[in-house]
Amino acid sequence: MEDGGQIREGDLDEAQHGLSPLGIHGEIPHGLEDEDKEEEEEEEEGELEVGGEELKPSIGFSHRAKIIQILKNLHSPEVKIYSESSKEFIGLLRGDLGGSILREFILLSPKCSELAEAWRLHKGKPGVAHILSLFSVVFEHPEGKSQIGGIRRSLDNFARSIFVERIDDIHSELNSREARRQSAALNLLASIVRRGIGLASEVAKCFDFKLPVLSKLSGIKKKGGKRKCEE
Repeated sequence: MEDGGQIREGDLDEAQHGLSPLGIHGEIPHGLEDEDKEEEEEEEEGELEVGGEELKPSIGFSHRAKIIQILKNLHSPEVKIYSESSKEFIGLLRGDLGGSILREFILLSPKCSELAEAWRLHKGKPGVAHILSLFSVVFEHPEGKSQIGGIRRSLDNFARSIFVERIDDIHSELNSREARRQSAALNLLASIVRRGIGLASEVAKCFDFKLPVLSKLSGIKKKGGKRKCEE
């Protein structure tokens, strides 16, 4: 797929099946199949071990296909499907290959547009807390603060756009009477703040610290009102 664009329908098929040797169909000559597999494994290991500024694919086609399928499922109208997909993505990011999964996701979607669209489609609906939790895990992942391949810059820009464009939705989630939604929104804010002083300052400048739920959750009476956010 092209950088900055959304994942196309054909990307899933390509990721699932890969490319045949030499770009042609047919049987692989006897004896070459094992050699090709060994070379591919060595190349993948090398990409994981060798440092550098360029962000390179570091996982196989099966994981890439899984990421693409999850992103597609996040847009499903079925609550169970997008909720389970959010939890599945969180599980992958928290697993042993979490860093590689996050790097591959940024390669596939540098602007994280699929995640932003998932929130837009499901805001205020049941299961949206799982999507907000996914945002938090993405923003807090150690690999997401790496300078390699511009991954930190991509996620900082995404976090900033989410806060500016979705601040009213965040307030709505905090004002809901569902503890899970309130907790997910607070964790999202915290994950944005922890990305650095610049984002923390923007949150401090724009966020409504007078929300009653904050006093209830923290036990501290907040003073001051909602501040106008200057973009």
